[in-house]
Amino acid sequence: MAITLPTLLTAAGLGLHTVGAAVVPDIPIQWVAVTELEDPLPFLSGGEVVLTTGLRQKTTTAQRSFVRRVHESGALGIGFGTGLGHRQVPAALVDEADSLGLPVFRVPYETPFIAIGKIVADSLSADHYSRLESLLKGHQVLASALLGEGGLPQLLRELATMLGTDVVLSQYGAQLFSTETTGGAGSGAPGGHWHRLPVATGLKDRCTLAIAEPYNPNAIVAYAQSLISVELSNQARRRASERAVVGQLCQDVVRGTLAGPDAVARLGGAGIDTALRQVVVIVEVASGQRRA
Repeated sequence: MAITLPTLLTAAGLGLHTVGAAVVPDIPIQWVAVTELEDPLPFLSGGEVVLTTGLRQKTTTAQRSFVRRVHESGALGIGFGTGLGHRQVPAALVDEADSLGLPVFRVPYETPFIAIGKIVADSLSADHYSRLESLLKGHQVLASALLGEGGLPQLLRELATMLGTDVVLSQYGAQLFSTETTGGAGSGAPGGHWHRLPVATGLKDRCTLAIAEPYNPNAIVAYAQSLISVELSNQARRRASERAVVGQLCQDVVRGTLAGPDAVARLGGAGIDTALRQVVVIVEVASGQRRA
């Protein structure tokens, strides 16, 4: 997890001290923005710690306006460097920040802004690497589950464990698999909220992966979608190939080009019990017509 503002304020060697009464939020810092602009809002995206020496904040009006614009951006707090334009953090700036609930901390002259930026950047880099490492491990777990004896159901069980919630896979309007013990996205159970994601298989089968809410968005879901897509597409191709083989076999038997022991052996290999009476229905669909 990236460094939070409370942790940054207690970092050794920086000498940072909060001023004012605003509560410091325990939220990860997204970036450090250094600015001497009177209006930094257009250059902020939210979640930053804004550092300034207040060189252009000579009046109380300018100081209050600066705080309001920083707060409007969604920044986490203001670090005010003393010893250049101001010996202390301006009282008007602190007062305005307190009224808006925006934390302000003093950065001593001896502490360069780059030192604060480096701590945050290193934390973000470590957090990104950790997330990437976790994602790659997740890829391995899902792929191994799919290729193992558990197949697609095991993949979905592993995905549910990673997400900490239930998942349901549906195809052609029917539920293929669910990690729920009762009810489910396909059962119409009341009170449940599901995040539904399409799974592309190359067919008009309306395949859907449903994830029970609430859950934290996770990049592993996209990889799971791709694995499910490949597996269901492969299954569809295998079924189509098997149907074509059995269809040709039945056609040969009906036409009399295959008979006797050879027919019995071939039909048995296709799973057709020749000891039982069989009924064959042959349907020919004209080209261009819709199939029901």
